[in-house]
Amino acid sequence: MAPAVPAELVAKMQRAEEHTMALLVENTDEYFQSAAYSIAIEPDDAAGLEHTVYIAFAEALPPIFAIRIGEALYQLRSLLDHTVMLLSDVPPTSRETEFVIAKSPESFEAMRYRLSRIRSPEARSFIEAVQPFRERNGLADSALWVLHELFMADKHRRLLLTLAGSHGSKRIPIYPGVRNISFVSGALQPDATGRAVLARLTLLEPKPQIELDIRPQLTVAFGDEPVAKDRIALDVLDEAMRFTTFVVGQLCRYL
Repeated sequence: MAPAVPAELVAKMQRAEEHTMALLVENTDEYFQSAAYSIAIEPDDAAGLEHTVYIAFAEALPPIFAIRIGEALYQLRSLLDHTVMLLSDVPPTSRETEFVIAKSPESFEAMRYRLSRIRSPEARSFIEAVQPFRERNGLADSALWVLHELFMADKHRRLLLTLAGSHGSKRIPIYPGVRNISFVSGALQPDATGRAVLARLTLLEPKPQIELDIRPQLTVAFGDEPVAKDRIALDVLDEAMRFTTFVVGQLCRYL
């Protein structure tokens, strides 16, 4: 039987989901369905078989994108801290508790006292077990560390986003005369002219003019954050939300 999650924690989960869906539906869909970008196809070789598909944007990325992401990150980070508060023997006004997120055993030990008021030793052990420094593949693969780093960036500086990112295309149609087409996934980095590579294609035979109905699935991506560079923002938020929900659910067993 799944443990009951207190209403205040559920509300924070739902709020993070609302901000993420607003980013997806109200912001990015509206932005990319408008005439905000143009696509050009240019040859790469003398034979006229290899081509690059470029995308260019007519306007800057709206600030609301970064704001929505920051609001979702805040709710998720706050959710972890609120859970630790509920697990601890402290008054509501206490500033002694925190869900510790550490990149090394040494930094965790330095902050262990922030968990000392938690009633359940099992809960303390679980928090230590999910720390980023225990991730075998490195900090960038830790959903908690990515959440922490992006939250701190939004809190103290700003989230750096590219104009767009692409999942590639989940449904790639068969284009007459095209042998192969591959879409770039992740951040679409503009060059000095403001264009970014969206896809590369190979033709069966040269054509004087190529007109393809290319409709990539576009969204925003992180541009220069140390742990999320070139990754799709919605993917990062989804990973952070899923893992945070898992952690909170497990900790609620000890309430």
